[in-house]
Amino acid sequence: DLGVMGPLARSAEDLALALNITAGPMEDKAVAWKLTLPPPRQKDIKKFKVAAWLHDDNFPLDAPVQAQLEKTVAALRSAGVKVDDAKPDFALDKAFNDYLRMLWPVSLAGIPPAEFQKLIDQANSLKADDQSLPARMARCATLRHRDWLRANEARQHNRAAWDLFFREYDVLLCPVNPVCAFPHDHSDDMIRRTITINGKQHSYWDQMAWISLATLAHLPATVAPTGLATKGLPVGIQIIGPYLEDHTTIEFARLMEDVTGGFQVPPGFDS
Repeated sequence: DLGVMGPLARSAEDLALALNITAGPMEDKAVAWKLTLPPPRQKDIKKFKVAAWLHDDNFPLDAPVQAQLEKTVAALRSAGVKVDDAKPDFALDKAFNDYLRMLWPVSLAGIPPAEFQKLIDQANSLKADDQSLPARMARCATLRHRDWLRANEARQHNRAAWDLFFREYDVLLCPVNPVCAFPHDHSDDMIRRTITINGKQHSYWDQMAWISLATLAHLPATVAPTGLATKGLPVGIQIIGPYLEDHTTIEFARLMEDVTGGFQVPPGFDS
């Protein structure tokens, strides 16, 4: 659950090719069913019903990223695409919390029994009002199944909100990461790592907030390049689409290339 991956490519056409080659049932399931993904909802970028969600008070974007994404939406509008400032009917912090409740039991399921027992002991010793990240991780990683079922029910409500949203819109544009690429932090305590957003320290895990949206709800998401921000670092935009409509997000990314210029090699990385 939540364990997803996708190909990296220099064009949307290559993404579509990779999807068509790799998507489908495992051999034991192919006896009974086949995967037939629907075609893109639109083939003309001006006909797409587009929403953009580029700001959230709880998960701000670094100024260069914010500026580049706003520039991209402005370019789409100039190209004749109608883009509404709209979002599904839920809060990002609530969705992100539900995501972590589902993620940590999966991520830490394989740790040695002795280490898992330490998490259990930590969770049992926590004060009820302790909402720190280490406390939340310990609680979530050691959820009882009944609590996981409640978390999964919250996810189903989230998916229902998305379903209603995609009856009105074809795709949602939103950030991928709040910052551009930065030197990797190798410190041992990953929970206490930080990133710098607009000169202030934020949790390292805030990088997962915007990408949690699609993953939690089992939705397709295609990340398309928007160009280079300050210091020549690339900024991508996340294109989220309806359940199983991967070809819609990839097609929008393909059509966007004519607006944003497609993939650009950052300075110093020429091959």
